[in-house]
Amino acid sequence: MKELHRSCQNEKGEDDQKKGSQLVDIYALEIQMHTETKDINKLKESHRKALDIESAIPHPRIMGIIQECGGKLHMKEKEWDQGTYRISFFFFFLSAKLWILISIFNSIHRFL
Repeated sequence: MKELHRSCQNEKGEDDQKKGSQLVDIYALEIQMHTETKDINKLKESHRKALDIESAIPHPRIMGIIQECGGKLHMKEKEWDQGTYRISFFFFFLSAKLWILISIFNSIHRFL
């Protein structure tokens, strides 16, 4: 993971925003890893960094992973009154639906 992350950094050791899509993919992998190990602090950090990337056009599945994590984090911290967990889950399901629609379109397109 560290080597992947280093490949997306500039000379100063900061995230290279020109490689935004790759960075989002790497952060999604980190999020999945930290979710499995239940390392909440690193999970929060990876989630925040993934959302801070502005130059990326992420795959709907990747955004689904990131948004699902955000929703779970908000629920774990019992942030019910803010409603932000609802927005995270909404975008997670929106990403999932988009992925399903793309898959259906590709299946139909193959038969034409």
